[in-house]
Amino acid sequence: MPHAASLMEEGAPPSSIRLRTMSLGADVQSTTMALLAAHGEIGPMPDCVIFTDTGGKPRGVYEHLRRLAEGRDIASRYVP
Repeated sequence: MPHAASLMEEGAPPSSIRLRTMSLGADVQSTTMALLAAHGEIGPMPDCVIFTDTGGKPRGVYEHLRRLAEGRDIASRYVP
């Protein structure tokens, strides 16, 4: 995979756009980090939270994700 810097035009100034993303595995650690960020306990808050669905998670994980996505804490940043 090419490095992002190699995708820019030669001599072009670096972009000032910064996007903070978070990978949500829907386990204890990533859920805790997402909720702590949403409540201002750690920062900065990610601009988006991404869950990549391989289809191999237990049923309870999908129920957990649904509750997170419907909640006020991270719903606006959740990308299924």
